[in-house]
Amino acid sequence: MRIVLFSVLFVFFPCMAWSASPVEEAFFKKLHLRLMSRTFPSFHATWLPNQDFNEFEVHESVLGLDAGWSHFLGVSLRVEILRSAQPQSLFGIDGDSYIMRLQRAWGYGRYFLWIGWIEGRFGLIPDPWLDAVRPHYRMRGLRALLSESGDFFEQSDLGASVHFRAWKGALSVAFALTNGEGLNRAEQNTGKNSTVVLSLLPLRFLKHQPRLWGETVEVGLHATYRDGSIGISSASNHRIAAALTLTSRFVDIGIEYIYAMGWAQIADRNADGISAWLRAAFATRWIGAFCRYDRQNTNTALPDATRQRISVGLYSDLLDAHLLEGTQRFRLYLAYQYETQDKNTMPLPGIPLLAQAHRVMVLLSIYLDARFQQQPLPHS
Repeated sequence: MRIVLFSVLFVFFPCMAWSASPVEEAFFKKLHLRLMSRTFPSFHATWLPNQDFNEFEVHESVLGLDAGWSHFLGVSLRVEILRSAQPQSLFGIDGDSYIMRLQRAWGYGRYFLWIGWIEGRFGLIPDPWLDAVRPHYRMRGLRALLSESGDFFEQSDLGASVHFRAWKGALSVAFALTNGEGLNRAEQNTGKNSTVVLSLLPLRFLKHQPRLWGETVEVGLHATYRDGSIGISSASNHRIAAALTLTSRFVDIGIEYIYAMGWAQIADRNADGISAWLRAAFATRWIGAFCRYDRQNTNTALPDATRQRISVGLYSDLLDAHLLEGTQRFRLYLAYQYETQDKNTMPLPGIPLLAQAHRVMVLLSIYLDARFQQQPLPHS
């Protein structure tokens, strides 16, 4: 401990007295830093046919750091806090304690072209499909995209990716080569996952974008294909997905469809899912309503293998203020969910087999985002 403290002081105090040259000052002015966090605490009461259940929980908590120089080089780190027991497991670390896990750790380099830019990423990189669709979905505090919550795509994986963006983001293309084992496993086979993602924001091609009640409207068309394998046996793990989104300050509408050729590490099991959502603000900040419908077929070869969830409710942004050059948001959700599950559906993680369930939820979605830089961050 003394050695570490001495080392820090040895580096820190000379830096306090160091005077930068004009060239060095110009260099450091191009450095930027972003600190972010999101936390989703909740309370939910569930009524099953034979029993009732209620609990407090934190279903997601993430801390992040982005740092870079100008728009050319940088690193991104994310750490998440989650329960230590795996899905459908009874025990984790010290019972089922919360633990910290590295979610992302990657570096990037960017080269600018006359129509846009091309970027390379290397490390524990975010899934390119989720990376493309997430910015157009603004109810993560309620539930993640079905692509993620339905176990179709992992949040991140070890590998490398190339991203091309042109015409102010109207066209985006990404290609990723990853291990294919996700966050919690090292590589298990010699195969690699290859993923291609295409995103179009066609309204950005227009000279004047359409507006809704004075605010810009964004329409997104997204598609992906993944050729993948997983596990020691190299089980098939292919994906096809598409999404259509419309986002604005007052209204969000979206629909996504995912088809899996190989699911739950079973090569000959195909699954699919469809999700649709709507968010509408009645007053800019104080009150809004939402609804979402999820339908997932966990085995397309069997009848009665479908689970469905309908979520409706209200939300209110309790705080919408600027923190330094970033933002902070405290959004309160009051939701009702109705869920059904057919007899041949795989068990839901942590939930017993059920025919139907009613659930009332109160969720708090907390985002904090502080930015320190001279120029806008390339990843926001």
